[in-house]
Amino acid sequence: MELLLLRVFQQQVLLQCDFALRAQKDVNAGLQEQDGIAVFYGLQNLLNTAANISKALWGQRDGHAAERQELRDSIGVADDSPLHSINGSKLTESINLFSVRNGSPRLQVKVYSTM
Repeated sequence: MELLLLRVFQQQVLLQCDFALRAQKDVNAGLQEQDGIAVFYGLQNLLNTAANISKALWGQRDGHAAERQELRDSIGVADDSPLHSINGSKLTESINLFSVRNGSPRLQVKVYSTM
């Protein structure tokens, strides 16, 4: 991987990690305030940032995993990292937040983790 491209990816991972920490604070604040919307907002952002980090580290659906090995090595992420399980559809497509049955929306949370 060219050095400039490596630095761009490293900066992207760093930025997404900052977003994940902010999302974690949002979840905690929502829990303390008993604000369900704030909790789900934070959880959504946390899952999105984890998926973005995973895509940066392995590419989408493992398509660029070998090319991104240098990036993972440069920031100390092992191939058995839990972030690898989030990649592509393994976790993010297994999350159903809303279900519409008989014409009325209902909140339905199902998270199936392969981690």
